Amino acid sequence: MLFFGRKVGEGFVIGGNVKVTITEVKGKRVRVSVDAPEEIDVFRTEIQDRIDAGMEKAKRPESPVVVPLTSVVRISERLPGELMRRKPQ
Repeated sequence: MLFFGRKVGEGFVIGGNVKVTITEVKGKRVRVSVDAPEEIDVFRTEIQDRIDAGMEKAKRPESPVVVPLTSVVRISERLPGELMRRKPQ
């Protein structure tokens, strides 16, 4: 990780095409401007964390639905008589 100090009006460049400038300092708060190409997403850390968590959740397979056998029996008892009498082939 890189650390360096900047004053208001100063900045730095990331990757040759993302420019970050310190625009204001008030107490413990620092305001920065980010000038980046449109195709580069720029998010606050807490927003990116939520995006990453959502992607991880989307990657995980859904857990299988477990239905108690008694529920299946109850449902099958409600099927029309013709289906109930059908023998396995």
